[in-house]
Amino acid sequence: MSLEARQRRQKLLKVSDASGDSGWQGADVQMESTAAAASRGACSQFTCRVPWTVWQLAVEGEDNPRSEFVLGVGENRIWLDQSSDSTAESRPSMLKAIRQEPLQQLLPRLRSFDASRLSVVVFLAALLTALRSNMSMIFAVPILTIIPVCRLFPE
Repeated sequence: MSLEARQRRQKLLKVSDASGDSGWQGADVQMESTAAAASRGACSQFTCRVPWTVWQLAVEGEDNPRSEFVLGVGENRIWLDQSSDSTAESRPSMLKAIRQEPLQQLLPRLRSFDASRLSVVVFLAALLTALRSNMSMIFAVPILTIIPVCRLFPE
């Protein structure tokens, strides 16, 4: 298949929730690479936004079988190997899955960096409160541990 025919054909990826717990139906994502990038042999790039309730992503497309990936909060870059139609060599593609910030559900005007900063300030305030009030370790440790754990694993 010629380079022009390959550029005309729209590459699609089907992105969905691998666990099926969130209720998110998924999305069809189109390739973003330009003709100039394709002529240089650069990788094709896909971008999708994922709700914060999705923690495991299933990706399948024309040239690659179904694969599952675990997501963190924020931008996740996933490299996919796609085989070309005319040759047996594989061509890498990058999927940029942007998982929403859970704190933005409560405070929608908050940017991602500010949400991170807010969680650190809440942790430090809780730590200082626990130290000043001489709180028992049985109560202080779970309270202080839950803030970073909820930040990393909001589900």
